[in-house]
Amino acid sequence: FPVGRGDDWLVLKRVVTTLLQNMDAMPGNVFLVAATNHHHLLDTAIWRRFNISILLELPNVQQRERIISDYLREILSDYHVDVKILVLLTEGMSGAQVCNFLQALAKHCVMQHKENVIEKEDIADVWIKQSSLLSEDSDAYTRALYKLNKSGISIRALEKITGISRSTL
Repeated sequence: FPVGRGDDWLVLKRVVTTLLQNMDAMPGNVFLVAATNHHHLLDTAIWRRFNISILLELPNVQQRERIISDYLREILSDYHVDVKILVLLTEGMSGAQVCNFLQALAKHCVMQHKENVIEKEDIADVWIKQSSLLSEDSDAYTRALYKLNKSGISIRALEKITGISRSTL
């Protein structure tokens, strides 16, 4: 538990203690399944209550390509999209995050009245706007812009999308 957090720390400790007590009081014929995106934040005592633990890794390149291709075939079948750029930009995302990004891209296409082709700039615009994809620190934002540039998005396009001058980019 974090030290020096005052009342928040005590409340969190009580919540964890109550959770553990309730787990221990469950009848033997109860089958408990739990999931988390932040396993590293859980108290180790919680893990000892489970007989089996399964860690699902982030999707690799082939898996992301499959997720993207299936999604595009189902939702954006009328559009031509460079799947390779999408695969590159979704590195480090969970399957759900990839789908959320693709859903945002689909909404963008509808709102912008895009027909047939989704340009790299559209992909970059949506990718930058996805708050869940970028943390608030400037290093992450810089890495994201670098990644977009390496995937074929020009500095001029990034300038237009972000409002940051080319010389600064």
